[in-house]
Amino acid sequence: MENIQYNRIVTKITYGATGVIVNCADGGVLFGDKVLVTVPLPILKENIISFEPSLPAEKIYAIETIGMGAGIKLILKFSQTFWTDEIQDMTIDGFSTFIWSPGLGKTDATNNILICFIMGENAEYMSSIDAGAVDVALAELDLLFGGAASLYYLESSIQDWSLEPFIKGAYSFPSPGTYISETQSSRLDLASPVDCVLFLRERQPIILIRPLFMEHWKVVRGLQRRYWNALF
Repeated sequence: MENIQYNRIVTKITYGATGVIVNCADGGVLFGDKVLVTVPLPILKENIISFEPSLPAEKIYAIETIGMGAGIKLILKFSQTFWTDEIQDMTIDGFSTFIWSPGLGKTDATNNILICFIMGENAEYMSSIDAGAVDVALAELDLLFGGAASLYYLESSIQDWSLEPFIKGAYSFPSPGTYISETQSSRLDLASPVDCVLFLRERQPIILIRPLFMEHWKVVRGLQRRYWNALF
């Protein structure tokens, strides 16, 4: 496990017949015979990691054209519940979008929490008003529950994936022209390997390198099995 390195920001991947060279922001250089790239799509869109030689045209097209939406998880804590046990989740016509109670059915849950799962244009708006998103969510809940949300509100937490520097979004989506069939799409082009550079699909923001020589090869083999189906 000592061979696993954390907090290394990758800036460049050079690949060829003899293997890969990975350059890091701290000046470090890593060598391997293959590299598995699993960063979220926006990292590739913004060229935060450069590739030498350049990636094939179909992969660049996929990176540039597949959409990536904004996403927020807004967590609200209350002094007591004001929703009934029959309500596990609800979809509303408002910015809060989809709301659920994670403690429903859990006998030891005492935090009285509701979570708003907000995507797309609604997430973009809520992100733009920062902490004001809590006021919007409480106002929408007040309309449903007769002002109980504001009355029992204690605190909140906002997870805005669009603002995370190594994520910059939530879920990708097929933009017009990127999907023809299950066997012909830009998403498949994005996931296809380029020589010794392997690409995994979104929402797993790590980069794994298989070194030329490694004492604890079983660790990497276990990780390879985990991602094998997604890659091939």
